[in-house]
Amino acid sequence: MYTGKIHRAQSRKEMRWALWVVRRHGVWVTKVTTGKKIRALVPFVNYMRHKRGAGGTTSVGLDNKIRVHYGTGLETNEGNSGDGARIGDELYLDHGDYSDTEAMLRFHEVDDVSMDCDNNPYDKITVALPGAKDMNTEDVFWEWTSTKAWRRFMKYPPKQSDLWRLANKLQLYGEEWDEEEQKAISGSNAALSGLPFSTDMVSAEEQLMLMGRASTEEEAQVMIYGAARDTTKVAQLYTAPDPEDDERAAKAMEEMADAMLQLQESVAAGHRDPSVLKTINETKAFFLHGIQPKRGLDDVDKLMIRKRFMMDMCGNQTEHWVSKKNVSPHLMCALRVHTMNETDMDTLCPFTKPGAFFGDEKDRECEGGGFDWDKGVSPTNENNTIQGKR
Repeated sequence: MYTGKIHRAQSRKEMRWALWVVRRHGVWVTKVTTGKKIRALVPFVNYMRHKRGAGGTTSVGLDNKIRVHYGTGLETNEGNSGDGARIGDELYLDHGDYSDTEAMLRFHEVDDVSMDCDNNPYDKITVALPGAKDMNTEDVFWEWTSTKAWRRFMKYPPKQSDLWRLANKLQLYGEEWDEEEQKAISGSNAALSGLPFSTDMVSAEEQLMLMGRASTEEEAQVMIYGAARDTTKVAQLYTAPDPEDDERAAKAMEEMADAMLQLQESVAAGHRDPSVLKTINETKAFFLHGIQPKRGLDDVDKLMIRKRFMMDMCGNQTEHWVSKKNVSPHLMCALRVHTMNETDMDTLCPFTKPGAFFGDEKDRECEGGGFDWDKGVSPTNENNTIQGKR
């Protein structure tokens, strides 16, 4: 046991090394008073070979002494009657439910002494589908960024609010018009207080709709400007700033070109969903005729909010796995949701309102439809879809 002075980590490298030591040699110790488990470095226990199903416990009592009970999985050893360990027998301990990959990373060897060592039930491949929940699921920034990545994955057109943000950075609708808008915004601090993003990053209308404080873009504009704006008129377009003199404009031009590429990809994908087609036409109107894009949630945003709710019902990413002999029902559910078009969603999980990420939960509940969450790919769901289209 090390009894010298413990020095504080001076660099990221030293911190990573310390973390590796704890993960590599730490064992779970159970408190007899509460039953809770803590991670601790116990001398020599970490050297007990991992054997799945061998059992064994490590506990700490009121006297602060750690007691180790070796595993009972010795009866499988050749020549052992199962009455306990003999002199010279190797002691085993079940360190946890580890796959072969995790066992190799932690113990530098794979469990080859268990009865089912050739078919480790914990050998699974996690499938990280776009839109599936992870540990950051309650973070509004994750919700926003992951939805954008999911949108690109599905070959959907760019966000209308992103087009507006880029057009504003390029001053396509004039600098004076922007100054008037800033004056209107300055008088609505109450409506903008507590927004998680800068309005240079995400429009105020979109943020208010995402947070459930406004149900429509017009309602959000009334909160910000005092009146709804006419977004159907063709505005006077101005020349963008010289990108060589303005780094902000140069970056916006690059993003605008990427948005055009995303639009081309969405058109080539041959979408049939009404919400997607409507957003494609709105995006084409911006690029071809200068029609001001929406600043709030567009129809694809609302469609994806509905689909995200259904994905949430299929569990998080850790439950989406494929093993040697099975596929998790949560992954089957998530795959079925991923392949749904808008008609399927209206049939299997109709919503009374589009809802918002952080709005009223009642707005994100299925009103009928009878979708079987336990078996996403099932005759029940497919028959319900067919019946709904008749």
